Amino acid sequence: YFKIVSHSFSPDDSEILFVKYMPYHSAISVVDIHSSGVRDLTNFDYSNRSPSYNNDGRKIVYVSDIRGSFDVWMMDSDGNNKKMIFESPGLEYNPRFTPDGKGIYFTSDFVFRKGKAVEGNTIYLYNLETGEVIDLLDEKFDCKKFFCFNPRFSDDMRFICFEGKIYEEDKNRHFSIYVMDMETGKLKMVASRKTNAIEPRFGVRSH
Repeated sequence: YFKIVSHSFSPDDSEILFVKYMPYHSAISVVDIHSSGVRDLTNFDYSNRSPSYNNDGRKIVYVSDIRGSFDVWMMDSDGNNKKMIFESPGLEYNPRFTPDGKGIYFTSDFVFRKGKAVEGNTIYLYNLETGEVIDLLDEKFDCKKFFCFNPRFSDDMRFICFEGKIYEEDKNRHFSIYVMDMETGKLKMVASRKTNAIEPRFGVRSH
């Protein structure tokens, strides 16, 4: 049997992407809200996770371990034309299209700081037009062992929020919520480390 996890609505709210999760494999499916019909977009041969639509509902981004580690992939909303977008020796998580549809952002534990690999993870922004990849947290945590997940842009892309923690300072392993201003690069913790704060979202008015 499998568990249902990681759901995501289509832009017109007519369909829901979800993951059929098993201990070693997982598959992406979609259900039509009106007919309750279910279609499988990937199979259980590998693990496919964290699906999300782009802003017109025609593309889906997700992670797959088809090449041995979780990399970022993209496919059409009907499951065709699967294409790898970003590959690294590490593990990628939580991919999403930017609100303007021009990029994909995600977390990765393949991190370089000051020319050397470091422990922890970061947030990358991939430009779909040029293939350029930007490390959004470069030097923000001064090579400390930092972990972050579930990034989300505001609708105007002025801000990005995410859950994160600096391992050396968080002995209790609690996550905090951070918000970064994309124009100034200023980073601010907006939720306490006293309890776990996870999966942040911006409201309709994000500033």
